[in-house]
Amino acid sequence: FPVVISSALLKLADMFRTSNNFVRYLIMGVIQQVESHLVKLQNVEEVLKRISSVLQSNDPIARSITLRTLGSMALIVAEKLSVHHGIRNIFDSHYQIEVEAAIFAMDRICARSAVFSRSVIDRISTMIKGLETSLETKLKLIRLLQHMHHDSELVSKARRICLELLEIYPSREFVVTLLHALSSLAESSLFDIPNQVRLLLDYLVKDPRKSVKIAALKNLNRLARRDPNHIGSLEVIANLTKNSRHATVRQHAMEIFRTLSLVYPEEVLKTEYVQDFEDLLNLGTSDLALEVGAAEVLTNLVTLTHLPRSEAARTFL
Repeated sequence: FPVVISSALLKLADMFRTSNNFVRYLIMGVIQQVESHLVKLQNVEEVLKRISSVLQSNDPIARSITLRTLGSMALIVAEKLSVHHGIRNIFDSHYQIEVEAAIFAMDRICARSAVFSRSVIDRISTMIKGLETSLETKLKLIRLLQHMHHDSELVSKARRICLELLEIYPSREFVVTLLHALSSLAESSLFDIPNQVRLLLDYLVKDPRKSVKIAALKNLNRLARRDPNHIGSLEVIANLTKNSRHATVRQHAMEIFRTLSLVYPEEVLKTEYVQDFEDLLNLGTSDLALEVGAAEVLTNLVTLTHLPRSEAARTFL
């Protein structure tokens, strides 16, 4: 009922403007719970004006709650220039609580607004590279770059920034976060999937860190579901299923074959790795999850390819 929702939210907005921070926090929670119904709001400008007025408060906690509330309303306020302006003004705050709230709001609004994304991408890049920005904040800012997918120019710019950051910050946390952001951008644009696959395979081969290998495999699996035609050579992934000393790495590598056997079974069937999966089952391992994955791959190939069942049986059994 739009009339009921509009009346209730206008009353809450009035209370938000005049009440203390505890009440504002509770109202923020209510708005988050009814987020999917915000599209029914008829008096968006009136509600927004009342809530946004708290951004002029001298209390950083009040401003932080307001930012998070506006972020929770991204469904209906993402293109409001007054909201963009308010977030950008507080983004440079000396209060960490406000910076974190601004990042929360930016995360929600960047995902929906190309205008806002274009207006903040350079500032995000500068803050990530800045010496005064904490490592935790830099990681949160990097996650914002995955939302810069609204047009090819923005994607290209965000990807270029991420690749520069991979050179500047080689530590585990940064590499894992940047690979995820780059894969999200590639997944959105499709045109960058081949380049991203090559980058992920390069990290699989050259980076010895377990967490980085797992992150690369998870992102390859995402891209395999999105566009299996460009997943590239399977040799590196197959070698990991057999030779990695980490069980979780072997299992995530097998998960890629499981995905491909579902969405692109004919291509997997052409490879020489089917025999490896059979050998794995015949010889047995101490890794039950890996054996289950191999069995699923073979089962998918039998049931989803266009081979006659008898021929498939001779191939796999």
